[in-house]
Amino acid sequence: MRTAVVLLVLLGCCLTGVQLQNEERESKQLTTQPDIWAELNKLRDMVVEQRVELAVTKSELGAAKIELGATKTELGATKTEMAEVKRQNEALRDMVMEQRVELADMEARLQTSESQVAELQTENKERPKVAFSAALTDAGNVGPFNTDITLNYAKVFTNIGNHYNPTTGIFTAPVKGVYYFRFTDFVWSSGPGGVYLHKNGQIIMIGGYWRAEGPENYTSNAVVLQLEVGDQKTLQHLQRLPALPHVSGRPCSTFSGFLLFL
Repeated sequence: MRTAVVLLVLLGCCLTGVQLQNEERESKQLTTQPDIWAELNKLRDMVVEQRVELAVTKSELGAAKIELGATKTELGATKTEMAEVKRQNEALRDMVMEQRVELADMEARLQTSESQVAELQTENKERPKVAFSAALTDAGNVGPFNTDITLNYAKVFTNIGNHYNPTTGIFTAPVKGVYYFRFTDFVWSSGPGGVYLHKNGQIIMIGGYWRAEGPENYTSNAVVLQLEVGDQKTLQHLQRLPALPHVSGRPCSTFSGFLLFL
């Protein structure tokens, strides 16, 4: 009986010791473990901050997407502008090439024209200059005449080459070529009269006033002739037709001619 009691006492002591040890161990654990609620609060605050940061990041990302869209739009417009600029540059290049071709053609034609001008200048320089124009005289009336007479146009206006002789009234062709001659005759006469153009003594053309009425009468004519070197041209008053082929101070009766071409 005592033994049982002792055993019970010992068992109780053992249990009590074990309980004390457990309590002591739990107390130590409580003092050494951190505050879970504080940690949870910290974690909650961190989550809230991260949510806020995430919201800001989403907003910034949205703005960045909008900017990216605008940038893409601008890039598309820029590409379109670049394509238009490229097209314009190509058109300008083609235009420049065409202008270069035209310029080269113009330069070639200019060189040809310059060569032709040089040839013409040389020909013109080598070709004789022949031209004359003269009137009868300012000294007084000429005539009347009762026979053929060579009219002496002594009032010279032009005599390039000096191939018209104002003393004799004779023009002598210096070169073979085609010449133009013209004459005008003014008379004081109410009767018939006139002049004729001679070539080497032969009548070529006549200018007359056969049915003149009134005291003042005109006649004129012109001709183109091919002459040889030395051919002579004169104007003669018509034979036996009294007239006054000039009025003093008024050079109305004229004789002119010039070389057209060789």
